[in-house]
Amino acid sequence: TGPAGGTIFYVDLTRAAGSQYFEAACAGWYDGTCGGNDLNDPTLAWGNSPLAISGADGTAIGTGEQNTADIVAGCSETGIAAKVVDALVLGGQRDWFLPSKDELNVLSDFTFYHPEDWYWSSSETVQSHAWNQYRRYDMSEGFKYYLTGVRPIRSF
Repeated sequence: TGPAGGTIFYVDLTRAAGSQYFEAACAGWYDGTCGGNDLNDPTLAWGNSPLAISGADGTAIGTGEQNTADIVAGCSETGIAAKVVDALVLGGQRDWFLPSKDELNVLSDFTFYHPEDWYWSSSETVQSHAWNQYRRYDMSEGFKYYLTGVRPIRSF
């Protein structure tokens, strides 16, 4: 269990201090608390379709935080995945972000909590698409206006 009450899903002690551990938000995160009556993750749009975001194209582990910042800065829409995650305060932590493609792929080994089981990454592919993943089996490009599952992560 991580400091914010979520699951530590990745550890790399060769990374810089403060970014060696990756924690996924707990089930029920959407209301700012762990648990509760609704354990399903929300389904939200990635946003800014059909326009490209400057940046937001990192796919490697460690790029999700910058991708999320790029999306928040470059998209005027409200209620989209990156902005909801960026505004989250959970377990006393305010540093949540949408996982990059590779971060999501590692995270996908854990149980997800919404009926469709597709989840957004913060990695844009082309102006109208971003990477999403179905459980641990299938990574694909989805239209950014699709309503797709969201699970925040943080590194520390």
